[in-house]
Amino acid sequence: MRRQRGARKTKDAAVVEGRMDLAPIKPHLSKTPWRAVVITVGILAAAGAAYAMYAYIYPTESFESSFVTRGDLKRTISVTGEVKPVARINLSFQRGGSIESIAVRAGERVKAGDVLAELRDADVQFAYRKAQSQLLAASANLQLALAGERKEAVDVARKNVAKAQTELEASRTDLEIIRQRTSIDIASAEQKLEQARHELVSESLVLDAGITDAYDTLRVALLSSIGAMTTALSDGDQIIGVDDTATNQSYKHLLGVWSGGSMDQARLSYTLAKTSKQRAESSVNALGVSGARSQIDDTGLLVEQALLLIQTYLHDVQRVLAYSIPGTGFTSADLANAKTRIQTDLSSVSGELSAILTAKQAKDRAVLKKSQSVLALEDAVDAATISLQSTRTQSITSIQSAESVIETRKAAVSSAEADLALKESPPRDVELAPLRAAVAQAEASLEQAKEDLQKIRIIAPVNGTITDVPPEIGELVRENETAIRMIGEEAFDVEALIPEADIAIAKTGQTAVLTLDAYGEGTRFGGTVLSIDPDQTLLRDAVYYKAILSLAEKEHDVRPGMTANVRMTGTVATQSLLVPSAFIQTEGDATTVMVRAPNGQIRNAPVVILARGDGGIAAIQGGVAEGDVVLKRR
Repeated sequence: MRRQRGARKTKDAAVVEGRMDLAPIKPHLSKTPWRAVVITVGILAAAGAAYAMYAYIYPTESFESSFVTRGDLKRTISVTGEVKPVARINLSFQRGGSIESIAVRAGERVKAGDVLAELRDADVQFAYRKAQSQLLAASANLQLALAGERKEAVDVARKNVAKAQTELEASRTDLEIIRQRTSIDIASAEQKLEQARHELVSESLVLDAGITDAYDTLRVALLSSIGAMTTALSDGDQIIGVDDTATNQSYKHLLGVWSGGSMDQARLSYTLAKTSKQRAESSVNALGVSGARSQIDDTGLLVEQALLLIQTYLHDVQRVLAYSIPGTGFTSADLANAKTRIQTDLSSVSGELSAILTAKQAKDRAVLKKSQSVLALEDAVDAATISLQSTRTQSITSIQSAESVIETRKAAVSSAEADLALKESPPRDVELAPLRAAVAQAEASLEQAKEDLQKIRIIAPVNGTITDVPPEIGELVRENETAIRMIGEEAFDVEALIPEADIAIAKTGQTAVLTLDAYGEGTRFGGTVLSIDPDQTLLRDAVYYKAILSLAEKEHDVRPGMTANVRMTGTVATQSLLVPSAFIQTEGDATTVMVRAPNGQIRNAPVVILARGDGGIAAIQGGVAEGDVVLKRR
């Protein structure tokens, strides 16, 4: 202790004096302090190296996260197309099979929704009929149960009890009333029979006079039609030159030049119409002032046929004029006058036909009215006769029956009281629940059966005309093989080429949004996919499929050849697992997503990409589940 104190004193003295001579304290500084410094520096250097190594092996990273969801994945495709003047539609079955029936033929007009053809599939049709009957049965059972629970039914039952009791009390009084009433009833029945016989005779005379007047009107209409038919045939022949070869001699080369077959068709129609008119005119002339009714009927048929053929003939002449051009000897004014004259003839012939049809309808109504009225009056006579006989019989038996009514009405009171007790106990909800469930199940089954039935039918998507029916009944057809071709009545369609990668989006009947370059993106048109050509179209070694879409016109000047932009959205995956595409990693042949477990551990889960859709979303399957958290490095 003494030496330590001396050493401390010596050190203090050296500091105070400001000397650099440290010899007195050298033994203390030469070992312990510098060794500590070296050790400290070594520890810090080792720690720094360890941290650097850890940071290199385990770098600190930042992640973005998302969730695995489940749902339908939609994808929108955009293609360009061209506006076409008329929709030419190829229709096909959604499944293959043998054709059961074909309801149309080439040239026939159809309406949207008409069934055009159907495959032979008894199971599908039986399932549809069975589903219908099951729905009817389930609905009937439910309605029956509900009807038993209605308050009105309970009220009616209560009234029935009161009524039965009242009738029981009144039955004794009825016995005396019946004795007095029977004699009155017999007298009244005899009077009604006489009245019915009188009405039968007088009404028959009146109705027969009406029939005579109707036939006179028809005969006058038939006579009147001859002049209009003669004028129409003559005016048309001045143009097409069958009998009158002189009138059109200077300009017949200008007629029907845009349609080579129009003149031939018009001349054929003229020959048919002329022959029919001659037969009709001969029959009309043979009628005289008072032809027999059967003769008037036969003549009416001949005249009506002739008028119809002349109408067709005038339409054919109009078609010739529509495809004619003006020229030397046949000016534009001449062409216009010819068109006006033929249209006037057509209106005249149509008016005569309408007058004849109206007269025939009036005649038929008069004949039918007499038949019905006489039948009704004869029935009235028979009914009155039967009523009289019944009344006389009743007068004998009614008194005995009145006595038995008393006992019957006692039983009616008991029955009404029992029925009221039953109706006052309504069915419970637990009893109605299975009935309602049965109706819902039957409705779902019927809807499914309808969908299955549509797959074996071809239904007209729009109003139009059938152009070709390649297969025949009994022939086997493949799925999506063209079975019927038609032309729609819409003014314009759009023809577009859809890339092979997008063809799964487009389906027959799918809606689309269309724009035209001529009007810009702000003007949109509705559209529907009418058909898709099953055969491919190669364009620069790329595979496309031709689609025809309807174009719902607005008030715009749409012209053939305009460029159309088509956008449609379809489901590419149904109830699939969905993740953002940016979270999917692909290295070589391996496709994975990083999944963070609830305990924080991260793993790479292998997945398969099923489809990619809108919004950068992809459908996958593999080592993930709905609700999993997926990661992506920032």
